[in-house]
Amino acid sequence: LSVIAESTDGGLRAEARTLVPSSDTLLFIYEDHPLFGTLYNRALTPFAKIPETEVKLAAFPLFAEARAPGDTRLDYSWKVNGTPIAEDPNEPDKIIVSSSGDAVRATLQLVLAHTTNWFEAAQGAWNIELASGGMPAGDPFSPFGE
Repeated sequence: LSVIAESTDGGLRAEARTLVPSSDTLLFIYEDHPLFGTLYNRALTPFAKIPETEVKLAAFPLFAEARAPGDTRLDYSWKVNGTPIAEDPNEPDKIIVSSSGDAVRATLQLVLAHTTNWFEAAQGAWNIELASGGMPAGDPFSPFGE
């Protein structure tokens, strides 16, 4: 990045340059709570216990060339236990995972690609365990697994 400042008569001139390093895109997953919205205070860890029978998860790509996580230039490819999951066209950055009453363990995978910048991509995997139907709901403000 460089800038040149010059007086109108050309008598004074200054120039400055700086290097802005690039960063790889990082993926984070957060709970999108029905009452409190996206809980940015607790990102999913690679091995997370979620004290709910159903959870809506939101992906957050950090350092992505996008205006928001739901930007149409971002392409989300979700998999649960290796099975591709069709994305919601209104919320491609979100996924709902639920159990049928028994405790469920699942591997959640996400591959993120940029539709016009082929060099921008990220991927992640998270092992999650949902509670059985008889477990009480957890505290949405405590870290996962506590």
